[in-house]
Amino acid sequence: MPQTENVTPPQSLRLWDKLLIIVGEGAESGTYASRVDDVLEDGLIVTDPEFMSGHSRLRRDLPVVVQFTRDDAVYQFESRITRRPELDNRAFLTLPRNFKRVQRRLFVRIEYHEKVEFALVTSTTDWTGWPRSLEWTESISCDISGGGMRIAGNEFVAVGTILLLRLRNLKREGLPEYVFAVCRRLMREGKEVFLGLEFVMNELLDQTFGVPDLVLLPAELRRFDRLVQNKLVVWIFQRQIQLRQKGLL
Repeated sequence: MPQTENVTPPQSLRLWDKLLIIVGEGAESGTYASRVDDVLEDGLIVTDPEFMSGHSRLRRDLPVVVQFTRDDAVYQFESRITRRPELDNRAFLTLPRNFKRVQRRLFVRIEYHEKVEFALVTSTTDWTGWPRSLEWTESISCDISGGGMRIAGNEFVAVGTILLLRLRNLKREGLPEYVFAVCRRLMREGKEVFLGLEFVMNELLDQTFGVPDLVLLPAELRRFDRLVQNKLVVWIFQRQIQLRQKGLL
């Protein structure tokens, strides 16, 4: 378990903040996704929680733990979920208490050992016959977060190189199979070389390729937007819970 500490939240909760609502503990816990719909003096009106994973189900007046993300860390607080008849029976979280910082990173990183393929992308890359027209290299991932991943590489990939990743295992989780990434770090462990990669958001592709080249990119390669990134973060969070339950974290 990560170290937690009592803190004052860096900012008050805002409208449409994304929340992860956790009910129960251990192997029987359940995770739900919701958003802040309104902020009242005695609590928060939230969108109807959407079941994500686990076994415990939400019921009226249950105590819950709620997590939300800020730029510096992930925070959580304790609350109780109920329904307010005078508010059209909408989902309601009682006044948050016992705020804690639970993760200092913006994106939680977990070990992730899966087959990955990558292709180097240059200004002369031919997209008309992709993916067969690209030269793919097989690799293994080491870890992953919502912002990037670390994979085994080679010395032919320099810092700043643009890669197209093929992530077949993430496709099974409903995430894009193809994601652009930029090599930000080269790490050496003995004779082995590892690449620290940052995923390229769809909205930043024009800065990576330039407008003339951007129009040539297939639509399937332009799917990694904020909604997809949020889905990846939730999936990683679920995996982290599973690993903790197995005693691996």
